[in-house]
Amino acid sequence: MRAILTILLLGAILLPSSLVSAQDQEMERAIELFENGAILYDEGQYEQAVSAWEESYRISGEPLILYNMANAHERLNHLEHALELYNEYRAYATSDERETLERRIRNLERRVEENLVEQEQEDQQDREREQELQARELEAQQLTEELEQQELQLQESRIPLPLSFQIMRYGSAGFAVIGLGMGAMFGSQAAGHHSDLDDMCPNGICLDTAQDTMDDEKSSALLADVSFLFAGTAAVVFVSSFLFEPDRTRTTVVDSEVEASISILPFFGSNSAGLSIGGRF
Repeated sequence: MRAILTILLLGAILLPSSLVSAQDQEMERAIELFENGAILYDEGQYEQAVSAWEESYRISGEPLILYNMANAHERLNHLEHALELYNEYRAYATSDERETLERRIRNLERRVEENLVEQEQEDQQDREREQELQARELEAQQLTEELEQQELQLQESRIPLPLSFQIMRYGSAGFAVIGLGMGAMFGSQAAGHHSDLDDMCPNGICLDTAQDTMDDEKSSALLADVSFLFAGTAAVVFVSSFLFEPDRTRTTVVDSEVEASISILPFFGSNSAGLSIGGRF
């Protein structure tokens, strides 16, 4: 068919020069484009071949180029476009070509129909997946809203902690801070007295005047220990107030209102000191 089309185009150029003087260059260009398209088609570059043939057809208007373009579109799986071009070429087909052309058109129509059915099935699957995804998102949203509503109801049902419990909690935190500060202060004093004793007791032998400093060191060290013990105990009470926080829901049945309280009392002996802790939750 390439040779037939080339002959037809050459025939147009070989007409009397008075008729084609203004068209011979364009027809030569049409032949060149057609040959380029044929080479590209043989190389499997169907899109480039279609571009060359479309320009050749625009210049020459040769119907056989429609068939070539249809064939290239079919190779590109552009079935609907190929079918359109085959049907357009049908009006120009010879009687010898009609049977083959009709068979090819019927085959394309069947393939187009199959593609439409397959595409519809894929679209249906996509719609079903989209609906399933939307249903899951809606379910997740409803679950989130239910959880938020439950949390809100729980917050509304919670009663504030008793004032005495709050005083105990934050008071113990304050005592812990104070105890740490006092422990650090007395510990620093004890270290200072110990440094003074190093100067008063050269070679391990202390002067009589060092006794007061030794007593001050022992007192400061003892007070530091008591302060740190006090701070540690208060810290334990503070942490325990969170671990053993009373039930604050309004549905809780309370037999009697019992206020939380705590007492921390230091005691001192001749050779010892400590803390007496008491409380109820």
